[in-house]
Amino acid sequence: MKEIRIIPMSKNEETFNGMTIEEVQEKFFKDILINECENKYYFSGLKGINIKYEDILLFQYDNHIIASAIVIDYDKRNRCIILKEDSVKTFDSIDKIELKSFIPSFKKFCQMKLKYPTDTIEYDSLLKRVGY
Repeated sequence: MKEIRIIPMSKNEETFNGMTIEEVQEKFFKDILINECENKYYFSGLKGINIKYEDILLFQYDNHIIASAIVIDYDKRNRCIILKEDSVKTFDSIDKIELKSFIPSFKKFCQMKLKYPTDTIEYDSLLKRVGY
């Protein structure tokens, strides 16, 4: 079963160095991730995560969901998530209140990786909101 996964990102990470949401969307998601990283998302906190083909990733930054992508593979050896080409989307950020309208069990943003089975959320509405 596909899952929605919230992947936390920190303003303190060297890559982001205190950037605004808009700067991360423009510089990281629309440029670095696609062009320099070749659709591979390297994340130090991936240990123990069980990401599956076609899971939807929601990227959390500064207490908002700011981007999404579809998984095609997870390279455990290199600790990176390989994203489907052209699946990386940015959009007007989603705050806690709006996210709860799609995921009723959502409590708050945190630095933990969270997952939600698609049968427990407003899946179609959420996918439309994040660009799919």
